[in-house]
Amino acid sequence: MMRFYAVIFWGIMVWTGMEVRAQGYTVSPDVPDFTELRAGCVVATYGNTRDPFLYEGIVEDRHKIITAQGKDFYTGGELQLLPPGESRVIKLGNEQVGSEAESITYHFIVDPEKAVLLLKFAVVFVDPSHSLNNQPRFVVRIMDKDGNLIDVCAEYDVSARDGIDGFRTYDKIGLPIRWRDWTSVGLDMSAYAGQEVQVQFVTYDCALSGHFGYAYFTASCISHKLSLDACDGTQFTIAAPTGFSSYMWQDGQTASAVTYTQEDGEKEIACEITSATGCRFTLSAHVTADPVLPDEKFFFDTICQGESYKKNNYNLPAQWKIGTFNYLNTYFSTATCGEVGELMLHLTVLQRYYPVEAELCPGESFVDYGFSYVNPAPGEYRDTLTYTSSSGICDSVVTLYLLVYPEVKLTSDIAGEKYPCAGTTQTYKISESWTMGQYVWEFPPGFDILSGQGTTQVTVQVMDFAETGPVRLLYGKGACATSPDPYIVNPHGAYWQTVIDTLCTGTEYHENGFDVPIQDCPGFLTFAKRGRTVYGCDSVVTLHLYVYETPEVTLKTSDSVICQGGEVELQAWGSRTKYIPPEPPAVSIGDIFCEDGTIVKLKEYAAGNKKAQGIVFYVDSSGEHGWVVHIKHQSKSCKWGINTYNIPDLPDYYYYSNSRLDTAGYFNTSQIRQAGNEVVYPAAYSVDFADGWYLPAIGQLLRMYGYLDEINKVLEEVGGEIFEFVDTQWFYWSSSEGGTGQAWGLEVRGRQMLGDKAALSGVRVRAVRSF
Repeated sequence: MMRFYAVIFWGIMVWTGMEVRAQGYTVSPDVPDFTELRAGCVVATYGNTRDPFLYEGIVEDRHKIITAQGKDFYTGGELQLLPPGESRVIKLGNEQVGSEAESITYHFIVDPEKAVLLLKFAVVFVDPSHSLNNQPRFVVRIMDKDGNLIDVCAEYDVSARDGIDGFRTYDKIGLPIRWRDWTSVGLDMSAYAGQEVQVQFVTYDCALSGHFGYAYFTASCISHKLSLDACDGTQFTIAAPTGFSSYMWQDGQTASAVTYTQEDGEKEIACEITSATGCRFTLSAHVTADPVLPDEKFFFDTICQGESYKKNNYNLPAQWKIGTFNYLNTYFSTATCGEVGELMLHLTVLQRYYPVEAELCPGESFVDYGFSYVNPAPGEYRDTLTYTSSSGICDSVVTLYLLVYPEVKLTSDIAGEKYPCAGTTQTYKISESWTMGQYVWEFPPGFDILSGQGTTQVTVQVMDFAETGPVRLLYGKGACATSPDPYIVNPHGAYWQTVIDTLCTGTEYHENGFDVPIQDCPGFLTFAKRGRTVYGCDSVVTLHLYVYETPEVTLKTSDSVICQGGEVELQAWGSRTKYIPPEPPAVSIGDIFCEDGTIVKLKEYAAGNKKAQGIVFYVDSSGEHGWVVHIKHQSKSCKWGINTYNIPDLPDYYYYSNSRLDTAGYFNTSQIRQAGNEVVYPAAYSVDFADGWYLPAIGQLLRMYGYLDEINKVLEEVGGEIFEFVDTQWFYWSSSEGGTGQAWGLEVRGRQMLGDKAALSGVRVRAVRSF
């Protein structure tokens, strides 16, 4: 598949360890130095695997010039940092993870005398065996000034996997490394002589943040002519530009240089050259003792597709590509062993062959292009019709390839878990056995196919961000099948929470759902409480408990006589510390925050006349401060915002692992409200910010989700709106920004997800506040 990016840079980021220069570039009038990073014709960018062109600038350890020979560690030292004959190369990417991606693009005018681009590159990938679009990746593109590939083969795009042609495997360091040694690739750019082109290199890490990929490269531009060497009066040698994958001379020889005897007299020579990317072009030479150049140096001619061209001292093989092409013919003299001059042929190849492909299911017919197949039986059909041209130039040959699939009736649905838990591996299968083609499985985003694609049984990894949707089998590549009802998978999130607390020796611990017996020795202890969410997925709460030695305490005082209501001072002296008797925690999860600002227990609330406003879902180690969630929804259908760009002073959390640490909901809401009014940012304005309520950060929503059972019980007692779990789909906005145009939210299964800020249907707001 051909890909290119047309990129518009909207801003510049300043970051430690990188150089950021003004946007834009100059076009080099000459061949650039492909080992230079700071020339005006060079554009370096960095970003993530979703957008490698997010920011413009040089990042020191992601865009690096290598000048000293060495060995790459991740290939076991087998890959040399510098290829033979080179003293400088570029290293693009690094050994760090985190879904990084980066690019370097060179803009220049093609030199007519050096129109062959010769690339040298080496690649190192970690292979995590994800789906192909999530694997580490390396791309080289040669494009025109508008970002279009100059040829259908002017792109090399490879992703990490086993068995890649030209790659080797190294697995002695605990990681499956796929790497390619230094490789030369050539591409003829003579059709763009005197025009602007751009050569672009891009590297991608694993899109799931855990694995890296990087590449080394350099490039140069060389002559696109054949050359005459080694004339000794009896024979001569003709050489083609080096660095290409294969060579085919007019007499069947396949070396890059061939030798002929001068006894052959006048010689018409042609060499078809093929690049590693599949690009092909032909160079020609006319060799004789005393060549005579015609007065006309440019020729225009026309042939039909599939014909060779053997006129005007050319000896071109059969031409199958449609269009107008330039062919250079260099005249050489064996008497002087040198070049005399050159001709240019502008050859137009007219289409003769028209291939037609069609696929039918039983009962269907194909009647078109002069062919007539009515209700054909399953199988393959090939046919040809020839139409005589009225102009007498090129007859038209229409070839038909018709594939008629058999009918397959699916007798059973897809078998597999409809409600998988995040982090699990699942298997899905069907019992049918088709006779043609392969099974192609399609899953919703977040289901990563590990094995079995193309078979009746497939194994998938359910990621944290897996989405609800149908599992499909594609029938068009194997049979015409009666599809079963859509098989919907509805993944549920697992829940993880970490609690850090302290304890003195000689005491028990009964907090956060843990019952720890008396601890006699100081130290650091870890306990895990494993359970299940309401959907049966893992629920793990981990307690990190620091146990400190209890100090020896002596009360120092003297006899005193005081009156009722008076005071006396007691001093406590410890052998290691001053002892202050602890107060019992004032607030706990499930307590009720009232409109008058007080926090009471449920029993106290039921016995009094207070009015509830929120429910406590987090208390810090002081036992006096934490967060409460409002008893009502602020909105059940709300946009986060209408602007797609991110707020400058609000942190952007592109990755799941970083975003869940954000608990600064008050700060976030303040920044959002400062950036625009209620029309621009309706979610942040739906809360009563003046009274202390704000849009929670994603880390606060995740913590709240772990106590929704307790919260719902109290909400029912005080007449609040509970968080529904049965027959519902909901999504709550957080104040944490993600990528451009996105913000993090929490959905009914406890998974955090990135959502479009302009989303409207079913997106809710539930305010929280601090106390």
